[in-house]
Amino acid sequence: MTSEPLPPVPAEPERGADQNADTTKPRLRRWIIVGALVVAVAVLVVVVVNLTARNPFESAIEDCNLENSADVRLGDGGDTLIVDGKGEDSSGAAIDTIACVATSLDVPDSVVAQMDGTRALDGAQTAEFEGITVRWSYHPDNGLDLIFSR
Repeated sequence: MTSEPLPPVPAEPERGADQNADTTKPRLRRWIIVGALVVAVAVLVVVVVNLTARNPFESAIEDCNLENSADVRLGDGGDTLIVDGKGEDSSGAAIDTIACVATSLDVPDSVVAQMDGTRALDGAQTAEFEGITVRWSYHPDNGLDLIFSR
């Protein structure tokens, strides 16, 4: 009886770099996809928040029921709010209307105090808060006039 040689037994693959690379690639790909999805969702949230954010000047007009007021009006496509205050010789927004606008815009107490202390001799004054610039002047004849801009 002649013995036939047995076929060679395939060697078991070595556990090395090649096998680790085969299992690492899908994991890495999965993490890249997850990371891309997280970034996409974050961008979408920012876009939705920005699109639904209310214009603070429009909100002030609504909050104070000034939609039809000639004394408090929007300008520059909603980027400016103009308040024409009442003076001794002129009609305009009463001080309680101006206070409502300032409250709605969260004007800091320090800025309100500066406005309150402004004299006719002081000329135009300016302050900034939370991305808003306000410029105002006061004269007894013309009242307190304010221009808010962003």
